[in-house]
Amino acid sequence: MPGRTPGDVNPIAGTLAGEVIRVNAPMLVEAETAADLDFLPGLLPNYHVGMRSFMAAPLNYHDTTMGVLQVRSRHTGIYSQEHLKLLERVAYQIAGAIANAELYTQQREAQEEIRDLAKFPSENPNPVLRIASDGKVMYANTEGERFLHRQGFSVGEVAPANWLRMVEEVLGSGLSAEDEFESGDRAFAFVFAPIVDAAYVNVYGRDITERKAMDRMKDEFVAIVSHELRTPITSIKGFLELIMEGSTDSLNEDQIQFLDAMRRNTDRLEVLINDLLDLSRLEGGMVILERSEFPFGDVVTQVLSEMKPDIEGKELKVVWHGDSALVRVLGDRPRVVQIVANLLSNAVKYSPAMSVIEVDVDPVTEASEYLKVNVRDHGLGIPDEDINKLFHRFYRIDNSTTRSTTGTGLGLIITKALVELHGGEIWVESETGKGSVFSFTLPIGSAPV
Repeated sequence: MPGRTPGDVNPIAGTLAGEVIRVNAPMLVEAETAADLDFLPGLLPNYHVGMRSFMAAPLNYHDTTMGVLQVRSRHTGIYSQEHLKLLERVAYQIAGAIANAELYTQQREAQEEIRDLAKFPSENPNPVLRIASDGKVMYANTEGERFLHRQGFSVGEVAPANWLRMVEEVLGSGLSAEDEFESGDRAFAFVFAPIVDAAYVNVYGRDITERKAMDRMKDEFVAIVSHELRTPITSIKGFLELIMEGSTDSLNEDQIQFLDAMRRNTDRLEVLINDLLDLSRLEGGMVILERSEFPFGDVVTQVLSEMKPDIEGKELKVVWHGDSALVRVLGDRPRVVQIVANLLSNAVKYSPAMSVIEVDVDPVTEASEYLKVNVRDHGLGIPDEDINKLFHRFYRIDNSTTRSTTGTGLGLIITKALVELHGGEIWVESETGKGSVFSFTLPIGSAPV
């Protein structure tokens, strides 16, 4: 190329290569004068150094054009249509060779990546695997092979159904996901990292047996301490109520304020202890539902009545779309009250003053087995990075609104556990600056009355 060196970018516009790519067909061009190349000005530098005939054919492989093969001569009349056909056949063979070379390079890179994966356990011996989109285990390091053996299968075989589900999920979304699996007396957490273009998933494991044992010990400790704290807190609360309900004539204004602060903080501590005990029982499988049928609307009415001071204090308006209020749900009534109270309490806390909170029930058909309930607020909303963490214990969103509100960070995880104990589901949808909608389902009892 006149005036260019290897590595320079060759312009496509106005060139023979650009035209061949555009029409996706071979071309033959001859020029007696520079004017013959007015439609392809990119060939003029070649003309000025003596080139008069040009042929080009696309390098096509299946549906991909990967380049253009060009030849040129200082003579006119040197190329014929037969030459053009020959060039097209040569171009096809070259395209196939390039494609094979690229495939070989990809395979070599994949093997190098596998070798890199194999080095990982030398520093931290954990299972490392690769699973194809069809579920076949392509590779496992030494620890990975041990894990597979304990699961009853090996490299080259199709992974179990629960692994296939994870592989399909991450390849479909393009996002990594984590899950836990048991292997004998050991517990492992695996990160499934999708390589979408290559249609396989790299799986990185770590042994979490000791961590889970520590979690169990921590849960047992929290349960014991919470239980032991309940009795003294109840006594303190009782004595405070007796003092404040009795004659306060002998107390000055500061003392009354101190007693009121003690009462409020004792109430908060009692809520925390009760939440910890609830969570401990739920996670330990010690909560047994006493199921009955009752109108769901009665639950909402009860919760709104109990929360009336908080609602009026912020001048909020709660809109209860009660078209399905008479639908009877099948569940433990006190626990359903707890579910609705937790969600409405959050909506009240995080709603701006004089805004609207909506509670509605999706229409119920004869074929429905579950009632869907939505609790919508018009607050600040929840950032995307916080959505998946909302139902974790002690998690609270860190912003100016949450810092000014009280709470244990256990309400949502308890609510989730109670909903799932009833056989339902709970989820949240939110848009920053526009509010959030917490939705959950409960099993329906008899037909609406």
